[in-house]
Amino acid sequence: MERRLTIKIWLLLGLIFLLVISVLALSYRMLAIRESKSKALAIAELVRDTLTSYMVMGVMDQRNEFLDRIREIPTVESIRVIRGEAVIKQFGPGSLLQTPQDDLEKKVLAEGKVVEFLKEGIEKATYKVVIPYKAVPTKGINCLNCHQAKEGEVLGAISLTMDVTPVRNVALVLSFALGFIFLLGMIGTGVILKNFFQPYLRLIEQIKHAAQRAKNGDFTYRIATELEDEAKDLADNMNRTFEHLDKMLGEIEGKVRAMIGYSVLKTGNILSDTFKMVDELLKIYKFKRVIEKDRTKQDVYKRLIDIFTEYMSLDKFSFYEVDPKGNRIKPVWVEGMENWCDEVIYNNADEYVGWKITPIFETS
Repeated sequence: MERRLTIKIWLLLGLIFLLVISVLALSYRMLAIRESKSKALAIAELVRDTLTSYMVMGVMDQRNEFLDRIREIPTVESIRVIRGEAVIKQFGPGSLLQTPQDDLEKKVLAEGKVVEFLKEGIEKATYKVVIPYKAVPTKGINCLNCHQAKEGEVLGAISLTMDVTPVRNVALVLSFALGFIFLLGMIGTGVILKNFFQPYLRLIEQIKHAAQRAKNGDFTYRIATELEDEAKDLADNMNRTFEHLDKMLGEIEGKVRAMIGYSVLKTGNILSDTFKMVDELLKIYKFKRVIEKDRTKQDVYKRLIDIFTEYMSLDKFSFYEVDPKGNRIKPVWVEGMENWCDEVIYNNADEYVGWKITPIFETS
């Protein structure tokens, strides 16, 4: 039982540890990536608004220097300004970096909605966000003053890719560090629980053993425990109960043995032995009740013969009638021998001196 409980405790603690470490890892990962996404969107919107300002001020030729400074940010892996159809028609296709490179960028130019994509590998994790640049008034600046496009038309997009590997790794390291601390706490908890439950497990094993011995009629086993709480009260009560049962059953056996005049074959099981003796007493009582209703001595003799031969399995026995008035002995039944007594005692009962004869009935 102790081994099974120990396995169950460690399995439970192990499952709790895995659950907690998983929740911690996922939580820190989500927080780290969310912060990276927020930072990426802020940078992309900053680039969009700054380029709009450059366009209004007529210094668009300085945009590459601005984008180069953005690329110097440690977590920025790449940033590009992509031209839409309206801008290409008005100013030309531009450089290769200003054309859409993948389906995400093409989707933004076609639908005019922000698209983001997180790519995670074992060694590296990147986050890409593409935001549209639409021909709508923004902060008091009307793009239609410079661009030949319809209002709301997608003029281009800002594509930004950030390396979120360091942030993700820091989150994972922090998660595993907290998980390791939690693991140490779980191990300590497991040891404490094991030490706490061990005395109770030993008590349960003793109770189980005592109950098994009591089932077999042995009430001599006593439970010992070092506990001082209700468990000790339970052990003491069981010990007192077993002691009382052992004493009472022994007394019952002795009293029944004294009543019936003999003892049954003992098996060591006090319950079984006491039951047998009580059963013998019950049979004697029933026999007494039966012969009290017999009308003649011959009926009683017949019952005695049946008991001797069938119940007691005797093959040699005899019993006699003694007539005290005539001082004569008369054989009633002799089994297994022709004669148990000398002929002389039949005519003179005083001659049976030295013989052990138990009178059952005396004739009047």
